[in-house]
Formats: sequence, C-alpha cells, structure tokens
Amino acid sequence: MPGLVTEAPTLEKLLATLEVMMPEFLEENGVRVEPPVELHLEATRPCSFPRVLPPPAGLSAGLWSRK
Repeated sequence: MPGLVTEAPTLEKLLATLEVMMPEFLEENGVRVEPPVELHLEATRPCSFPRVLPPPAGLSAGLWSRK
C-alpha cells in the first residue's frame, strides 16, 4: 500500500499493527473495501548459517558456491 510505513520488533506484531492501521489508512484515503481484505506482506530477515554444507551429489563445488 503506497504511503504506508510502519515497523515492529516481530513479524507477528507487525501483522497485528497492520490489522489496525490498514483499515484506518484506507478510510482516511476514501477507499472502501469489503472484508475480508487480503494482505500480501514481503519481509526479509537476516539469516546466519552455522556451517557451510558440501554441495549436493552431482553438483560441482563451483556451481554450489555463490560469489
């Protein structure tokens, strides 16, 4: 939704916040919707891998590694 910006410490809290913010935002912008409203959320989380795994069988190490 262009113009909507918020944040939360967890994805679950973000969803709870959006459930309140989205209807208010839509109403303030003159947008009428009928429930249920579908929410598409894209999120990125940092991820750390404890160790590097060997390439799967049949795949060379050169194709497996990312640069």
